[in-house]
Amino acid sequence: MQRHDPEVEQLLVAAGWYPGRQVTDLVARWRGALESDGGFQLHPAAESVLLEYGGLVIDSHGPGRDLARAPLHLDPTLALGEEDRLHEYFPELAGRDFFPLGETDNGHVFLAIDRGGAVVQVMDEVYGRWSSFERALESLLLGRRGSSYGEAAS
Repeated sequence: MQRHDPEVEQLLVAAGWYPGRQVTDLVARWRGALESDGGFQLHPAAESVLLEYGGLVIDSHGPGRDLARAPLHLDPTLALGEEDRLHEYFPELAGRDFFPLGETDNGHVFLAIDRGGAVVQVMDEVYGRWSSFERALESLLLGRRGSSYGEAAS
């Protein structure tokens, strides 16, 4: 089991998360919706995150450690129709096979994960970059700046 910062764990539990959570039926529905037109392909890194955290709406607002905290809505279908943004629009994302995880900042920014587990926050630019979902989760919920893919989050 992944150990979370106590404050992050408190936010997760309040949103309905618990250790060992698996939402297989929900992930199967999302797979069908997102793969039906060939736009996104659910890969193991995305599936692992969505099985445990999918469907959660995690409320985190107010000042953070470095910047404002960002609430998360973990539903990949919120990115339907945004395939070009996550695959072709940004040169640094091209060829990385990103799959959407949901939205942050009250629907203003998408969160996506590549096959290697790196996570990005994108809309009209790439706002955040993390080497793993766990680092992204902690950074967003606690208001910490994102890190480079190969760099540990502070």
